[in-house]
Order: sequence, then structure tokens, then C-alpha cells
Amino acid sequence: MRFDLKLAARFLLAGKTQTGLIFVGIAIGVAVLIFLTFLISGLGDDIIDRTIGNSPHITITREDQPLQFAQRSFNGRPVIPEDASRTTRETIDEWQYIVRGLENDRRIKSVVPVADGPGFILRGDLEEAVAIRGMDLEAADGIYDISTRIVNGSPDLVAGTILIGVTLAEKIKAGPGDAVQIRLMGEDPESYLIGGIFDLGVETLNQRWVLMNRERAAFLLGFENGVNVIEAQVNEVFQSQYVAAEWKHLLPRFQIDSWEEANRQLLVGLQSQESSSYTIQFFVLLAITLAVSSVLAISAIQRSKQIGILKAMGIRTRRIGRVFLLQGAVLGFAGSLLGSLLGVGLLYFFVSVSRTADGDPIVPITLTVTGISAIVLITTAAGTLAAYFPARRSAKLDPIEVIRDG
Repeated sequence: MRFDLKLAARFLLAGKTQTGLIFVGIAIGVAVLIFLTFLISGLGDDIIDRTIGNSPHITITREDQPLQFAQRSFNGRPVIPEDASRTTRETIDEWQYIVRGLENDRRIKSVVPVADGPGFILRGDLEEAVAIRGMDLEAADGIYDISTRIVNGSPDLVAGTILIGVTLAEKIKAGPGDAVQIRLMGEDPESYLIGGIFDLGVETLNQRWVLMNRERAAFLLGFENGVNVIEAQVNEVFQSQYVAAEWKHLLPRFQIDSWEEANRQLLVGLQSQESSSYTIQFFVLLAITLAVSSVLAISAIQRSKQIGILKAMGIRTRRIGRVFLLQGAVLGFAGSLLGSLLGVGLLYFFVSVSRTADGDPIVPITLTVTGISAIVLITTAAGTLAAYFPARRSAKLDPIEVIRDG
């Protein structure tokens, strides 16, 4: 084996220009491969984090029912003073058992039972329609990370306090410590203190959500101690539809939705992005394979006389073929190592010059040793595979004809 390796190195060094060009070509190809692979991966992760990173992947509710107050009578005749298309969710009486089952599912990392309903917030002459959401803050942090997104005030949801979004706070001109009133449709208003103001990074949530203690929200909405929504996040984002389907089988009387069902266009976009990454990787590896194969084929022709002499000296055909395979492996491995360094350097340069006004990277990129090692191994394998046809050609050379004809 040592002799084969020395002979492969001698053949490579004999054609320094060819070897240098293919070495640089492999390095550039691998650098581009690493740069695009991790850039596209980082872009995909950033899109996922911004869109569904702080939102439920699975939502469990009962089937929607028409609002009870949608139809009323006047002088014995039915009238519809409210929009009959509006719906309300029934409470989930057995929610503790469902939550316990979800928490025991290893595929699920966070579960949040929620008392959710529409209402209005009032301060002086200002009134805004809001979504009242009662939840345990510690559990909710597993999905929404609310505690770290408080921009003013305290995240504690003690009795009689609420949290509102920055947009809603601006609209009603209120801040921490100010008193406001919460009113349900057809009910008398109740007074609360604003404990803190959050910024969840989504304008709709910052404008609509009013967060309070789950027990208090359940009482306000008339749920007693119940909830009407159970939200969950899974460990593997793209497995949520399969997890939801299994739980739908276990809970046939419930409506169980996954984020993939509700965001088909986003899912298609992410899958297309992943497919484009694989396509780029394939063609870069194909270019590397063809380049190595062509250079080694030329090398086999140029050194056919030396190969004939070696075979005449008793060197077995298999060993001659192995020499070319070793050349391909050496070129692939050495070129991929240099390309990895260039690719990593290019990524760090891109991150350093491409930043937002706050100084954060436009596209957060996470380099992994596993990912880089996989690219190095695949490139080495591609280089070795590229040497297969030149190795077969050199192995078939007739030593007598080669030496006689030169």
C-alpha cells in the first residue's frame, strides 16, 4: 500500500500544472458548495424561526359552534344583530388529561393550555377589539418566549394584571401601572392594571393580544376552570403534520391542526428552497467528478509507457488501478480540505459585512463540524469514483504494445 501511495504521489507531482489546476478547481468548487449549503440552510432556519419559531405547531380545539347570541327575537320574529358567521370554541373539559398525554409524547417539547376569547379593552374614550388569552406564563414561554420579550414593566401575571403588546399600548396610550377595562360582548367591563408591555415581533399579536392569568381569563370568559385551546410545539418542525394525524386518531372528537396544513404556501417555499440546495450540491459534485476524471484520464495516457514498464516488471493490474484510485482520493480529500477553509472564511466574511441596523446578521449561519465533514467525505468519494474509468483503462494496457509503440 505504501508503494502504491508513493507512486500515486509521484504521478501527481510529475504533472504539477495539471495537478495544481485540478486541486484549485476542487477547492473552489467545495468552497462554493459549503458557502451555498450553509447559507441556504441558515436562510431556511431563519424563515422558520421568524414565521413559526414562536408559534404553535399543533393546535387542538373542539369543533367551532355558532355564537349563542347571534340570533335573537324581536316581537316574536328572529333577528340577527350580530354576524352569524362568527364562531366560538367550546371548552375542553378533559384538557388536563390531554395536556398530560401531550407532555409524555417525546416528539413534543412544549404544551400550553389556553383560555381564549374575543373582547374589548377600554381606556377613557379609547376602545379596541382584542383577543383575550389566558395562559400560564412559564408554559407559554416554551412557545412564545414572552418573558424575554417584555420591553416595559414586569412579565408577572399576578391577579388583576394583564400584559399587552406595544402596538396596542400606543393605540390606547397606556403603560405599566395604568388602569384599563376589559369588556366582553354584552357584559359589564372589569378593571385591570397593565403589568407589562411585550413585543412578540408580529404586528397582529402586538396589536390584538391581551394576556392574563389562565384561571382569571377562564372565569372572565365563563369557562369556569376550563380551556378552549391547547397549543403545542414539536421538536422536529416538519413532523408536525404526522404528529397531529396520530393525535387526531386518538382524539377523533377534536379538531387538530398543524402549521403545515395552515401554511401550505410557506411549506412549498421551504421545500423548494431545500430542493434547490440539493440541486446545487449535485451539479457542483458532478463538475468536480468530471474534472478529476478528465485529468486522470490524460495522466493515464501520458504515463502509459511507465505503466507498461511497471506491468512488465510484475506489478499486478489491480495495483496499477489502485494507484489511480489513490490519486483521485488524494485530490478529492486535499482539495476539499482547502475548499472547506475557503468556504468557512467566505461565510464569516459574508456574515461580517451583511448585518442589520441593530448589528445582527441578516442571515444567521450555524456551521457544524458534521456538515463540513460530510462534504469532505462526499467530495473525497467523488474524486475516488472519478478515478474509476482511468484506472480501468490503465489496467487494460498491454505492456508489450505500450513499450514497443511508446
